[in-house]
Amino acid sequence: MRPYYIAGPGNIAPAHIDALQLRGRELTGVSSRTDKVRGGDMSHLKCNMGPVGKQMIIRHPYYHLSRMCRDMNRDGIVICTLPTNLHHSAGVTAASHNRHCLMEKPFCSSSEAAADVIAAYENSSGKLAVNHILPLFSEYEYLCTQLKKWGRQTTKVNLVRLTARSETENANWVKAVGGNAPDLLAHDGHLSIMCFGMPTRVTVHKAEFMYGVPVYMQLTLGYPTTEVNISCGSPKDSTQFSASYFAARSNGDVLQTTPNGVVMNDDTIDLKLRSVVEVFVKAHEIFEEFIDGKRADLGPLCPKLALQTVQLIEHCVAACSSPGKTIDL
Repeated sequence: MRPYYIAGPGNIAPAHIDALQLRGRELTGVSSRTDKVRGGDMSHLKCNMGPVGKQMIIRHPYYHLSRMCRDMNRDGIVICTLPTNLHHSAGVTAASHNRHCLMEKPFCSSSEAAADVIAAYENSSGKLAVNHILPLFSEYEYLCTQLKKWGRQTTKVNLVRLTARSETENANWVKAVGGNAPDLLAHDGHLSIMCFGMPTRVTVHKAEFMYGVPVYMQLTLGYPTTEVNISCGSPKDSTQFSASYFAARSNGDVLQTTPNGVVMNDDTIDLKLRSVVEVFVKAHEIFEEFIDGKRADLGPLCPKLALQTVQLIEHCVAACSSPGKTIDL
């Protein structure tokens, strides 16, 4: 049984832990600078739409990630759920110890840092994946399939991903992840790149800031024949998580999410929806199969695709300084 280890359990960690339990895998060790986490108390952790953390037994708690990487089983996997600004150092550390690493998104705080981690893994016997799981949800998997089928006939795609605004949000955490807007743009920007490649231009129509970083953005990604409109982050007065999409084709076809499910024109698509934990199970399976040579590529978990997503985020954040101005990429 392949053992798993978590570096700096963050809010997404409970989803990983529940997925491991469903797959019969063991969470063997944890590295954290927080005493309660090393003691197994994850009750303060909660992700959007996902499970809440709980008290558990941690057989091998560590203060330092480097010590955990040194001691861990060579077939083990490190799941990095640290704040984004710590992903670079964690990735380079895991690579230097030849450890497999499943990095949470966004990949890194900068494209330079992301490229550095990829380079570190090119000189390591460990494998790297980035946990971009949006295309693994059934409704978004279907959207990706249709958009790739439509190709240049796709005229418009609207993607919305909002979460609650908290005016008392911890400033250090908001800065560490780069703001709620880039954190959620990582999902829809990644999906857009998967379907259409890198855009040729970007326009930020509106941006709201807290602690000097964008927490909400409305933007448009421009392609030769397609316009991708994204609304992401925590707008003022937002009280809960919500996500939706709308896509239009030049022949009049419309695909969208509704309260009744995914609808193509007037027909509801019969999809078996996956829960957050089921999606994480699928991501773990993809990475293990890749490590074991049972699949040739990582699909949506590909680090180079994640690097492009970080580059896109950088362009969008830079465009926040000139709202309404179209910037060519």
